[in-house]
Amino acid sequence: MTLPRLIPAVLWTSILWIGTTVPITLAQDASPRIAPPGFRELRHEPGVTMWRKGKEYVQVISPHRGATLHMLHGKVIPSEGQGTNFERRDLRDWWTEWKRGEPMALTLLNGQFFNMADSAKSPLAFSAKIDGIVYAGYGDEVEYNGRKMLLRIAERRATVEPYDDDAGSLYALPEANVIVGLRPDVSKSGGVRRGRTFAGTMPNGNLLLFSSPAASQRYAERILIAFGADRERIMMLDGGGSAQLIHDGTLLIPARTNSTTVLRTVPLAIGVTRGR
Repeated sequence: MTLPRLIPAVLWTSILWIGTTVPITLAQDASPRIAPPGFRELRHEPGVTMWRKGKEYVQVISPHRGATLHMLHGKVIPSEGQGTNFERRDLRDWWTEWKRGEPMALTLLNGQFFNMADSAKSPLAFSAKIDGIVYAGYGDEVEYNGRKMLLRIAERRATVEPYDDDAGSLYALPEANVIVGLRPDVSKSGGVRRGRTFAGTMPNGNLLLFSSPAASQRYAERILIAFGADRERIMMLDGGGSAQLIHDGTLLIPARTNSTTVLRTVPLAIGVTRGR
């Protein structure tokens, strides 16, 4: 089925932040679009609009009113193997701690791919640059060569671009925070409806985040394109049981109400704060 052509609505401007201390301004105007069929606005906050269709969610993080993006990671643990180990944490515990120190916290979701062999700690599959420090991943030069993407958070825009599989090249980038992921056409059970977390950027620098407990890769990609993402600037983050989303303290993905339910712990998380 072909998605209908989308019509620009109003112009947005704002600020995007990543990390805990360094403000990152996105100066380009944004042209939000009418959502694809079935999606309804769940909540609108300064700089962030959450759209919902069943159990699927899309966050439109606009540079309109000071929306902010944060990179959270578990404690760094010395590693004898390839890749830096990070403590894995329950997203709910992370939310409670983060919310205590960040009153404008709005959503929290999972981040990068990682090795699940140890439930307490894990190295990232691919490199990440966090507050100016590059942490090498175990799969940088051996897995999916030429098929990785990175999300660069710059002073005036956020862009998803191809990655050259060289962790050292991240130091040459001016951005202090960079996440490496995969192209949307890399098969991670691509045709199966399973947990998915995708990121996409619009040509003007807006950031889109897609979260679903059951979607195919192609579907997730099409939804982001329908929301206005540049089809060449979309990336896949970790999925499956890692696909999780907390919105204002409520666990939306997975859709469970039992607070004692065991969730897959993750080493890296992405937090979004509303504008002030």
